[in-house]
Amino acid sequence: MSLATAHFFGASTEPSCNLNWRAYTPEPVALLIELFPAMDTFTVFPLNAIFLANNALSVLLGERWHAMAVPRGWRVGARLGCTLPPILLAALYPSLSGTLDFTGIVAIVLPFIVTPWLHRRSLIKCLEAWTPAQVRHA
Repeated sequence: MSLATAHFFGASTEPSCNLNWRAYTPEPVALLIELFPAMDTFTVFPLNAIFLANNALSVLLGERWHAMAVPRGWRVGARLGCTLPPILLAALYPSLSGTLDFTGIVAIVLPFIVTPWLHRRSLIKCLEAWTPAQVRHA
C-alpha cells in the first residue's frame, strides 16, 4: 500500500498519507480523509489512558485493586498521570515522521519479541503446573 501511495503522489508524499489528499475533489471527501486519523485518535486516546492506568494500578496494587478498595482519587490521579506524558511529548516533539518511526519500532518489537517471550514464559509455567501430556491436550 505504501508503494502504491508513493507512486501515485510522487516525491512530495507526506509522512502521513491522509495529508496527501489536500488537492482531491470533491473537497468534503478530502477533508474527511485528512481529518480521520486526528478524529480517530481524539476519540480513542481517553480510553487508552484509562486502560493503561487501570492496568498499572492492577499491577502496583494487586488485590486492593481487584477488591475495588482503591480510593477514587487514586484512580483519577493515575488516569490523568497516564494522559500527561503523551501530551507533553507531543508538545516537545511534534514531528509526525519521528513519531511514526518510534511506533514502527514498537510494531516490530511487540509481535516478534514480546509475544514469543510471553508464549515461552506461559509454556514454562504450564509445564511447572502440569505434566507435558496434560499441557499438549489442553
